[in-house]
Amino acid sequence: MRQALALAESAGYLAEPNPRVGAILVDAQGEVLAQGFHALAGGPHAEVEALKDFASLPPEATLFVTLEPCNHQGKTPPCTEFLIQKKLRHLVIGCLDPNPRVSGKGVARLREAGMEVTQGVLEDECRRLNERYNRYIRKGMPFIALKAGVSLDGKIAMASGESQWVTSTEARAKAHQLRSQFQAIMIGKKTLLADNPRLDNRIDPAPRQPIPIVIGQPLIQAGLNFFQDQRKKYWLASSAYGDFKEELLKFNIEAIDCQAGAEAGLKALYQQGIASLLVEGGARLASSLLRLGLVDELILFMAPRLIGQADAPGFCG
Repeated sequence: MRQALALAESAGYLAEPNPRVGAILVDAQGEVLAQGFHALAGGPHAEVEALKDFASLPPEATLFVTLEPCNHQGKTPPCTEFLIQKKLRHLVIGCLDPNPRVSGKGVARLREAGMEVTQGVLEDECRRLNERYNRYIRKGMPFIALKAGVSLDGKIAMASGESQWVTSTEARAKAHQLRSQFQAIMIGKKTLLADNPRLDNRIDPAPRQPIPIVIGQPLIQAGLNFFQDQRKKYWLASSAYGDFKEELLKFNIEAIDCQAGAEAGLKALYQQGIASLLVEGGARLASSLLRLGLVDELILFMAPRLIGQADAPGFCG
């Protein structure tokens, strides 16, 4: 199971919005026969990757999987039916899938088919592997990480607004790489206008680039990088939603109505298949999300320096 965990972790988060899963097939003596992990959303699941080359399985073979096999039709067929067709006799799983469409139903289907199923092996470790997945499944909105580069006294800029650069070159490179670990990246309108960011990873040669998102009152300034970017983009419109919807579509930007509040807009993003969101906005956006209790992870790059100005902006207001 530890090997299966390491396999699942090696994929990073490219399978989102699906969970990270690893699978190891061993014989009666414990020798590894095959292995697999879920690499990309829409691609084969870990169980399929591990067993795809077997026309028939050795009778005493055991498959170790970090997460309960799915039993419903999604972008791929149910893994439970695949395992039954392969005539697998012994299955060991780490933890149940929290998704209500699966939770316990996959195990029940396999036992019903006569399979010997053991569950709860390294259960805590297997659950922690998918902390993001578990949280967004439970709350119905993306897993949200708030990132900021701050001084020791918690400031993100001078009182004058000057902010380049609080942290080091190494920290900024790491922050770029961090962007590829999330499906989407969000800023507020004020940051969009002040910094004109590109919201991408320019360090790695072929990373997953996050989907850019802006939240706030809609505006159109075609010269900004956000409007020039060819990626699919979203604008969480806090007002004048209808007036700007069609105009934004010309720039491949889909407007999402969040006049009912940020939480409503985030739930709409979840419905669009966005499971993880890195927030790089300024103090106003950060404080708003923290106040609403919507932040799941806080990522602070702390520089060994003091700004020392009472009116300098803090990272959360």
